[in-house]
Amino acid sequence: MNIAKSIKIALVQCEKDQRWLANKLSTIMDKKISRQQISNWCSTGRMRPETLEIISKVFNLKVSQFLALGED
Repeated sequence: MNIAKSIKIALVQCEKDQRWLANKLSTIMDKKISRQQISNWCSTGRMRPETLEIISKVFNLKVSQFLALGED
């Protein structure tokens, strides 16, 4: 499971950037998510399980589908 790679691939497939994802998550989660936080997730893949679920929904994917993006 490579969450960092999954985020990067999902962004490329949707032709979006980290700033877009940060803005989208900020709106959904009703708290400020910075582009730097997205960058950290793209580097480490470390995040709360709830955040993983929300990111999957942003890309209209089930968590399992989202995670599969990062598989080799």
